[in-house]
Amino acid sequence: MVKRARTFEELCENRINWVSASEDNGFNEGISKLLTELYPDKAHFVYELLQNAEDAKATRVAFSLYQDRLEFVHDGTHLFNLEDIDSITSIANTTKIADNHSIGKFGVGFKAVFSYTKTPRIHSGKFNFEIQNLVVPYSISPLENMDANKTYFIFPFNNPKKTKDFAYMEIENGLCNLKPETLLFLNNIREISYEFNGRCYKVFKVEKEYVVSLYENNEEKPISQYLRFVKNDVDIKTNAGLMKKLSVALAYKLEEDKEQKLKIIPLNKSEHNVCIYFPAEKEDARLRFLINAPFDSEVSRASIRNTEDNCLLIREIVNLQIETMQYLRDNGYLTTEFLGVLPSSKDNLSEMYQIFNDELVNLFKTKNYTPTISGDFCPANLLYKGGAMYKNGPHISEFITNEELKGLLNLEYNQTSLWVKNAQQINSEADNFIQDLQIQSFGTKELIKWMDALDDVCMDRWENFIRNKKISDLTKLYRML
Repeated sequence: MVKRARTFEELCENRINWVSASEDNGFNEGISKLLTELYPDKAHFVYELLQNAEDAKATRVAFSLYQDRLEFVHDGTHLFNLEDIDSITSIANTTKIADNHSIGKFGVGFKAVFSYTKTPRIHSGKFNFEIQNLVVPYSISPLENMDANKTYFIFPFNNPKKTKDFAYMEIENGLCNLKPETLLFLNNIREISYEFNGRCYKVFKVEKEYVVSLYENNEEKPISQYLRFVKNDVDIKTNAGLMKKLSVALAYKLEEDKEQKLKIIPLNKSEHNVCIYFPAEKEDARLRFLINAPFDSEVSRASIRNTEDNCLLIREIVNLQIETMQYLRDNGYLTTEFLGVLPSSKDNLSEMYQIFNDELVNLFKTKNYTPTISGDFCPANLLYKGGAMYKNGPHISEFITNEELKGLLNLEYNQTSLWVKNAQQINSEADNFIQDLQIQSFGTKELIKWMDALDDVCMDRWENFIRNKKISDLTKLYRML
């Protein structure tokens, strides 16, 4: 078992001894290269800083980029203690190492900053220190005019392998790539700002019930909105074999329609759909909505592993989606167009994500969620799918009403609606999902086939049906036949 330092000075001495031993064995250069090159995106440590601030219960964070350094400040209520210093200066031995699913589980993520600096500085609470040789904390003087309730990170661009201009450019690009969606699944941080070269930029979020609105700068209208659902009581085992309650979430992208009413729209193919609090940039689930969980991921967090634990987390997200479908229906979000947001068999989901299609199809087949022409919702297993009676003609439901269809087919359903509401476009995402529901067809072909097989009982029902039709309806029937 590793012996923990009891004082800052003892920790410093332990780290110096480790560095000396590494240098004696020729390990130091290889370890430094390994740790600083783990992340394909060199400015990925920006997310590590956000993660640190989120864990510290920060609500506001700010980046300030200068020609010779980067500064990062947050207002987290958790200030650094000795255990945190041990964690941030260690190698894969953080305070969260027993938890494969923690947002900051690796501890090595912070080491990416050493691509830019040899001496990162941290000022937090009663501690003011500078890290040298990757792991050794040395005490330094406090900042002037330092707010005692904030934590400060300062990264001088003094790595000789990277010029100050190049470091500035890479970090500038990293900051510019911070999208408002970065805030979507964070519980604590509500505002991110950065400034460089005279440019000031801010993103913040406003939450109202399930709707999360994301804003840029001081704009009055949100740049994007999401309908987000969170489940906080998911039990999963940590590496140490302990049970821990984790949270999972999903979010649908929203857009205002012509009546300024919010509706759900699909994500663009270029938009990330899997998050580990922040976007997993190389993970494509082929979903048209966002999912988030503390997935067990590759070190870079760019993709997630196909593991039993991750499959469990995905199943919990599916359960959350099923549990919240009633809210979507009762609040006007569940429309035929919405079905195009759901995955279909034509999306060719991977084995890990196929559960979304399987469970949603079963839900819509057996519960009152499939939209009907009448405006209500019924199980797809009890519905019929029709079409135009003839080219550019009326829908067959205008000729055969729900009650008439019940009579013709001698159905004993209690429901008032029998006709599914078709997608506006054949082979669209919505139509693909409706096809997965395997709804019975009753169009022109089926009606003619039914008429050809009429027996005496069915003939009586047909004659009653015809007797109650207007001349204009019979004209449509004649044209159809």
